[in-house]
Amino acid sequence: MLKRFALVCFVAVTSLPALRSEAATIATRLGVYNNSPKSFTTTVTVKDDSDWQEQRPDDNFNSRSLGPLSGSVQPEDLNSGGGTALFEMTIAFEDGDVVSFTADQRNAAKLKQYEARKLALSGPSASRYIASQVVLPNKTLAISVTPRQNLSKWMAPVSDETLISQLTIPGTHDSGSLHEDKTSFGFAKTQDSNLTEQLRLGVRFFDIRLNKDLKVFHGRVDQHLTFADVIRTCVAFLRRNRKETILMSINASEPKENAKNPTPFARAVYNAILTGKTFWALGEQVPKLGDVREKIVLLRRYPAGSAPEIGIDVSDWPDDTRYATRTNPAGVTYAIQDHWKCCASSVGKTHKRDEILAQIDRAAGSAESAPGTLYFNFISANRPPLANPRDNAETFNPYLLGILVRLPARVRLGILAVDFVEWEQPKIKPPELNDPNALVQQIISYNLAESP
Repeated sequence: MLKRFALVCFVAVTSLPALRSEAATIATRLGVYNNSPKSFTTTVTVKDDSDWQEQRPDDNFNSRSLGPLSGSVQPEDLNSGGGTALFEMTIAFEDGDVVSFTADQRNAAKLKQYEARKLALSGPSASRYIASQVVLPNKTLAISVTPRQNLSKWMAPVSDETLISQLTIPGTHDSGSLHEDKTSFGFAKTQDSNLTEQLRLGVRFFDIRLNKDLKVFHGRVDQHLTFADVIRTCVAFLRRNRKETILMSINASEPKENAKNPTPFARAVYNAILTGKTFWALGEQVPKLGDVREKIVLLRRYPAGSAPEIGIDVSDWPDDTRYATRTNPAGVTYAIQDHWKCCASSVGKTHKRDEILAQIDRAAGSAESAPGTLYFNFISANRPPLANPRDNAETFNPYLLGILVRLPARVRLGILAVDFVEWEQPKIKPPELNDPNALVQQIISYNLAESP
């Protein structure tokens, strides 16, 4: 599965003077991942010899070459008494681009697992790349270097012949839910950014829940947004970015109630879409990207009843599913991980992590054998009254980033729908160490061309 894309190698390092091993040793690892289509070579200097023992980055990452979409993990031994273990790494790409950064290897031991930090790049090519760091298991500090994308236009270079099911798409869960009311106590809000901001950030999948009056609701909580507002926002963006497309899942905000008499809701949605039909792709099959640029692709999660059946039918969607596959009457297969009633306990969080990774592996592993299958992977969770969407986003968004950082690849992972997509980790101080674009940049990198 996707694990095969990670290149891990260890090298033996000759013994260094005894002064490096006088203090107790903290065994850590450093992983450097080249998430670009170009080879690069690394050089390293450490700030203070006394921070390190035998294994150190200026030994095992000096003059190390990494090919496209590859990585290397090396052991790094720290002295136990130091406060930091700073090193500077310079990366020289094969085409002449050069970037540098300073990192603290001690973060591998002192930060929580899957905690992420921004790496500030310097050098003549710094504006063309991003660097993300995240702490992985076994006290591993993983650093990924990725070409920076234009988030408003990232679909433009993707081939017209690509099925939308062959893309890796950043999405949001309950995309329009920015508000609470007096009864929701933090369990209704799932995003800080509005729809316009999400589109500019690179989001191309929206999860829209509407009540019978076509107002956006999260459950019973009004989000002060109408379906007409949603359409206007999407159309305005597509007019400015004509190579993009937006996938929109539409469902009733109270699906069990709606299922009792689905026709009025389905007909109301149909009539609303007709007012701007030229901007909608309403076919029942999975389209090629070239056929739906500057359009909204409808993913219909609501039953049509006796109203016209429009869009790709994904209405047979089990609630709170760890994993399910369905094939609709038009022959479109879709696979779902949407386990959301979870994660108040450490065991629940572990199960959800496993489910996220398993769905990523399925999507990647079937990219060639089932290119037309749609994969939905909801990274979100909500467990009232114990763990709200923000609590869970602080757990699972960094976990997703960690998966992507250590597995550089160009393969479809499907739709990855998250809460708080701009995601900052509020406990990190100073706040500029957060990188709100890191997760989306990493997701869309899976769609980059294989060659410069």
